[in-house]
Amino acid sequence: MASPHIAGVAALIWSHHPSKSAAEVHSALECSAAMPEEYGNHFKNNFVGYGVVNTKNALALLEW
Repeated sequence: MASPHIAGVAALIWSHHPSKSAAEVHSALECSAAMPEEYGNHFKNNFVGYGVVNTKNALALLEW
């Protein structure tokens, strides 16, 4: 069920930064995700992928 949520966040990001490439948006989403503490690490894993999407941080990463 995560795919529709991530697609919506990506669309929101593109509405604010229409000149950004898919790779840039993908990278911003990966780098800004927050890993839940109960999974014990800060890296991608097979249970939650990259973690919980953080739209505000993803937008902030693309501001510069």
